[in-house]
Amino acid sequence: PLVVGDAFAPATRALALVLAMFPLVPLSALATPASALRLTPGVPLRIDAVALGVFVAAAFLLVPRFAAAGAMGAMLAAVATSAVFSVTAIPTVVTLRMLGSGLLGSGAVAGAGLLVRSVLGS
Repeated sequence: PLVVGDAFAPATRALALVLAMFPLVPLSALATPASALRLTPGVPLRIDAVALGVFVAAAFLLVPRFAAAGAMGAMLAAVATSAVFSVTAIPTVVTLRMLGSGLLGSGAVAGAGLLVRSVLGS
C-alpha cells in the first residue's frame, strides 16, 4: 500500500506468505537433481505427491476464510512439507541444518511481514 496505494492493502498478508516461501524452495529444488544423480527418480514424485495432498487439504480449509492469504498459506504449507520430506528422503544431501535454516528464515520473513503490516496499519 505504501507504494501502490490503499487499494492493494488486502494483498499485503498474501505477499508476506509468498516471500516466506523463498528460504524453503531451494531445499526442494536440491532434492530433484540429487535423486536423479542417485538413480532414484521416484523420490521427487513421492515428495511432490505428499506436498500436493497437503496443499489441497490446506487450501480447502484456508481459502474460504482467508481468500488470497489462505491460498498462499496453503502453498507455504506445501513447500514446507516438500522441504521436510526432502530431508527425510535424502538426508545426506538436504540436511537437518539446512531445513532448520530454511524454516528459521521462512519464519523470520513471515514475522517481518506481519510486523511491517502492523506498523503501517494496513
